Amino acid sequence: MWRCTSCAALPLLLACSSVAQAAPNAELCIDRPSESGGLNQVATRIMLTGAPAFALAGGESRCTSLAPGRVQAQAVSPAPFGQNRSWSSAPYALTLTAGQHARLFLCPLTQGAVYRGWALSGLPCER
Repeated sequence: MWRCTSCAALPLLLACSSVAQAAPNAELCIDRPSESGGLNQVATRIMLTGAPAFALAGGESRCTSLAPGRVQAQAVSPAPFGQNRSWSSAPYALTLTAGQHARLFLCPLTQGAVYRGWALSGLPCER
């Protein structure tokens, strides 16, 4: 008959292995649609809570893995077209759950035919 000689350690090992498993991360993708003209070349810095900042130009997308929880995103770029001030979006907050795949869109704000800044949205940019 087989007999366990280290049974006392077995429950501890099981408990440790179950604690060591981390919850899966969420994925957040940011799309910056292509615009006509020079605005495509303006690199925009994307800052996310819990992740390194990265840059997007027109027509680019990037996905990043984030821990579940509340995330804040913001976009900032230098002043394009010789304007006197840099452009930044209002902070966009969302709550991500484990395993969730979320998408944001970086869109230029316009007033008539004039570009005024950036907006982050959960909806695609209007053309």
